[in-house]
Amino acid sequence: RDESERKEEEERERVYGDFEMISSKRSSFSFLNFFPKALFLFLFSLALSESFFTSDAQLGISVMSSNSGVTPVIEKTYEPDEKNVNGLIQAGFPKEKAEKVLRAIGNENCCGPQIKWLFAHDLERNKARNELKKHESCFTSEHTDYDGYANVWGNQNKQPDAGRCCQSCKDYVPKAPNYYPCNVWVYCPKEQGCFAPAAGEFKYQDCWLKYQHDPIHVHVNMKGEYSAEYRISHPTAPEMVDWTAGVVLTEEEFHRSEGDLNHTWSARSHWRKLLADNNR
Repeated sequence: RDESERKEEEERERVYGDFEMISSKRSSFSFLNFFPKALFLFLFSLALSESFFTSDAQLGISVMSSNSGVTPVIEKTYEPDEKNVNGLIQAGFPKEKAEKVLRAIGNENCCGPQIKWLFAHDLERNKARNELKKHESCFTSEHTDYDGYANVWGNQNKQPDAGRCCQSCKDYVPKAPNYYPCNVWVYCPKEQGCFAPAAGEFKYQDCWLKYQHDPIHVHVNMKGEYSAEYRISHPTAPEMVDWTAGVVLTEEEFHRSEGDLNHTWSARSHWRKLLADNNR
């Protein structure tokens, strides 16, 4: 028994002595020297395992791999250039859409890539809308010009009167790449042609077939009487807007709007200061 106790005491002295020796050499102390290498590798692999941390899906972030590990992806946004916003408005897109696409993909090479993005963004919505039944009303409004993306230019679609212009809008078959339906039509009923501040000639019986994202809140370029100020800066402008315009709704849109359109001034109308003070 004495021999056994002596051996246990020698073993304790050896172990504790080694520990004290290691502790006394703090300047050269190494974590890897203290723990066996296999144990360290096990603990390190455990710390990197998916079960050790909350998953990326639980955190609600997107990740990408890199040489240095896993890095959260931050969605980049851009500041719209006013020149490009105006360019997209001139192409027939509302200001909100123009700013949205420029924030999403930037200003570079405007405006082909941006228009392509806008086409793709609403593609499935447009295809679904094209399957819906159209309401019979044309919502005809005299002395009015509506904004919109031109599916068909007026000089390529001559019609004898406003009613036939509306019907050609209803009959329009959407085409690739955008599959925009016709839900806005604009007609020139004047034999001498119709005034517009844009470049070009706008002749009698021109029938424009256009698309707007929300025809219930139809965007208006011109309506009613031109202001005296406007006619001073545009000497060829008449007293009243020459054009006749209308809207084609689906049955669902008609019932949702209860047949009442909400006219909204387009971005172009703000550039042109169209209306007389008593019509604003």
